[in-house]
Amino acid sequence: MSPTVPQPLAYTETLPRWVSWRYETKQGHRTKVPYSAYGTRADVKNPKCLAPASELSLQKADGIGFVFLPEQPEKGVDLDACLDEQGNPLPWARDIIEMLDSYTEISPSGIGVKVFFKGPKVIKIDRKTVSWPSHREKNHEIAFYTCGYFTVTGQVFRDRPVREVDESTIQRVLNIIEKKRLEKNTPKTVSLLMQEKSTPEKYSQSNRQLPLPEDLKTLIEFGAPEGTRSEQFHRAVCWLGDLGWGQKEIKQLLELHPGGIAAKFIDRLDAEVTRSLGKRQPMNDAASANDIASSAVDTSGTAVFDLRSFMAKMSDLEFVWRLVLRRGWLYALTANPGAGKTAIALYLTLMLAKGKTIHGKETTPCRVLYLCGENPDDVRMRFALVVERNGFNLADLDGQVFFTERPFAIDSPLIRDAFIENASRHGPFDFCVIDTGPAHASLDDENDNRAMHKLAIAMRQTAERIGSPCTLALMHPVKNAVRGNLLPRGGSSFTGSIDGVLCAWRDGGKIVEIFPHQDKFRGEHFESMYFELEPIEHPSIKDNFGHPGRAVIAKEISNPLDDAISDDFMETMPSLEIDILRMVKRIADDGDWVGTSQKGTASNNLWRYRNHTAFPDYMSSPKMKKVLLKLVEELIQRGWLMKERRLPTNKAGGKSRDQVEGVWLTTEGYRVLEKEENLEVHF
Repeated sequence: MSPTVPQPLAYTETLPRWVSWRYETKQGHRTKVPYSAYGTRADVKNPKCLAPASELSLQKADGIGFVFLPEQPEKGVDLDACLDEQGNPLPWARDIIEMLDSYTEISPSGIGVKVFFKGPKVIKIDRKTVSWPSHREKNHEIAFYTCGYFTVTGQVFRDRPVREVDESTIQRVLNIIEKKRLEKNTPKTVSLLMQEKSTPEKYSQSNRQLPLPEDLKTLIEFGAPEGTRSEQFHRAVCWLGDLGWGQKEIKQLLELHPGGIAAKFIDRLDAEVTRSLGKRQPMNDAASANDIASSAVDTSGTAVFDLRSFMAKMSDLEFVWRLVLRRGWLYALTANPGAGKTAIALYLTLMLAKGKTIHGKETTPCRVLYLCGENPDDVRMRFALVVERNGFNLADLDGQVFFTERPFAIDSPLIRDAFIENASRHGPFDFCVIDTGPAHASLDDENDNRAMHKLAIAMRQTAERIGSPCTLALMHPVKNAVRGNLLPRGGSSFTGSIDGVLCAWRDGGKIVEIFPHQDKFRGEHFESMYFELEPIEHPSIKDNFGHPGRAVIAKEISNPLDDAISDDFMETMPSLEIDILRMVKRIADDGDWVGTSQKGTASNNLWRYRNHTAFPDYMSSPKMKKVLLKLVEELIQRGWLMKERRLPTNKAGGKSRDQVEGVWLTTEGYRVLEKEENLEVHF
């Protein structure tokens, strides 16, 4: 019995483009295997296995199939699990069927369709596909074919001839496939563009919170016809620039749609965005832009309340970590590179999730969100190790700790809204770590005060919409930061917009000191807390040479100086303070100075000159270097010593050529020495 070819495909019936197929089971799955006219298995890429439809027999076959060849115009799109229970196409499939508007028939499964059409003979792709879960026995799937074969059932779904489809329409189908693939990896973020409403055509540079125009969305997602892509790419980038998007934000948005307008430049996207923005002309109609901008400005902050209404919002203090971190507040954890910010943040994540005390201070069990923007693989291993090292199981934390694993611009309204939508499904949250702040920003320079201020505001606004958690942003300090100046970059524009700065100081070894910044910490200050950075091996992860994977985690330790400070030391504290004043004076008389550099010149110089005084024997312990430095800081606070830049004077009365920053006696310090030693002091 010869097969019947549907009328729209009748023109191919005599061409050697056909095979038969049978249902067979492979590895537990039922599949359709092609066979040649001779009854042998067919390789559909081999012309010798193909034959006209009239030469095929259905005696042992379950059906016939049409073969696509790359050098021929016929193409196909296979839509699996696209029909509902009533046989109607789902919206995503209906759009493609209507877009191609060519002969379409129902697949053998009865819940999918196949679209046959003609296109350009040379398309640089054999097959492109995407699938995602459905409630049926098969996954939803979109597959584009230029080679391979389609089963042919003759069950007409859309009665059309096999029509020619232009390249731009084919590109739109390919873009839909790419968009679906991105949605699988970045849920909701991509589709957010499609949910926005249209807006007026003119925008100001401060108006990014307005939704994107439909024409711009279409251009970004689906691209432009061949021959106009460069021009339209430039147009899209400039349009986004006029909307107030920065270079980094534009690049991130275009990377979400690699099959769209950015397809041609995806390998050099950063350079092309820079070039297009460099050619952008500023808006001419400033008045119109200002009108639109003013209509979108948030004016809620201008409300005025009477005293009773204002005070009615006062509430009890709610800490997630008593006296250290307060719920709803925004903090920065600032440290030099390699000081252990991530290790400590992961330790806090675990302990707060479990509600365990940290350095003797109570915590509240928290639902934690960790924004991992720099190295998710490293964070995975470290968190697994810190959980195991502290006697817990990862399963105990399921539903309690959540992560992201890619950086995104939290200061971009469009991207921030997508993140909030995703986070809201798992919240509300009590504690949020942003690792790091700059990795989640569109800024190009962390020293840009205005951009850093915008980032701080964006962090606070984001927190308000995911449950008002305590937010801890890991930040980089100013250049050449020392222990007493671990402020985050961005100046007062950033620090003035947050509630506190926690400093992490690592002085060369494994020990990290955590303390509140003396000038920027709202609330009660607390004593320094100490952690030790410990490299340990992961029991189950190996490298490619077979060695165990290693990562650094943090663990609590007591004050490392406690062992050095004895009761005898405490009893002699007043005399030690005088000894330090005496040493500072002696060092200055010798033409040297007690420095304040990051390398610890203060403690080194005091250490070198300690034999000039009657220090007790236990002061010979190396740990006392840090004790001396702490005492110097205390005497500065007391007003007996001061930090200042000056020209040191040596014994001969000569002065150094260069000013140095050092620690010197104040007038009050000289008076103290005068009382103790009857010095003759001249001011």
